[in-house]
Amino acid sequence: MSYIILNKCDYFSHGLKSVINEAGGKKKDIHLLDNLPNCARLLQQGSTQIAFICESVYNTENDREEIKKLIAMNPETLFIIFMRVVHSSFEDYIYIKPNVVIMAQNVSISTVKNLVANNRLKQATQPVGLYPADETPLSFSKRESEILNLWMKERSSVEISEHINIKLKTVLSHKNNLKKKSKSKRTKVLFQIINLAKSLTHVPHLS
Repeated sequence: MSYIILNKCDYFSHGLKSVINEAGGKKKDIHLLDNLPNCARLLQQGSTQIAFICESVYNTENDREEIKKLIAMNPETLFIIFMRVVHSSFEDYIYIKPNVVIMAQNVSISTVKNLVANNRLKQATQPVGLYPADETPLSFSKRESEILNLWMKERSSVEISEHINIKLKTVLSHKNNLKKKSKSKRTKVLFQIINLAKSLTHVPHLS
C-alpha cells in the first residue's frame, strides 16, 4: 500500500513523510507530489491507502472539481485534506465522508500517526456503515442547515429567529450544536470547515 503527499512545501512534505514512516509506512511507498495530474495517475493504480492533500495546492474551480472526482473514484483511499489557514484554537480533524477528513495543519503528530496506523485495520475490520464516534461523517438536520446557511450570510441570531419563526434561545442552542459537530469553538473556523467540506463533497442537508 502506498501514500501520497500532495503539497508544494518541501519542508512540510518531508516532515509528514517522517511521521508516516514512524507510523509504519515504508519510505519507498511514500510519494511526494506537487500537482494534481501526477496525483491522479498514482491513484489510478489503486494501491493508495492515504492521500494527504494540502488545500493550498488547488485554487481554481477546475482543481476543486478534479479533487471531487478523485475522491468519488477512489472510495477505498482515505483523503486527508489539510486546511490552508485556520485559527490556532482548532487543532483537530473531522470526517466529512467515510473517506474524507478535514484536518488542521497544526494537529498533533500523535494524531496523524494514529490515523495512519489505524487506517488499514479499520478498513479491514469495520462493518460497512458503522463508524467509531469520532469518525462519524459530518451531517446536519434540515433545521441546522437552515440556520447555518442564514448564519453564513451574516444574519444575526435575532434575524434568524424571526425569519424561521423559532425562539431566540433555540437558535443559540442550534448554533452551539453546529460548533460541537464541527469541533470548532470559533465561528470563523466553523465557516471555513463548512466551505471546504462543500467544495469537496456533499454534506447532507447543506446547500
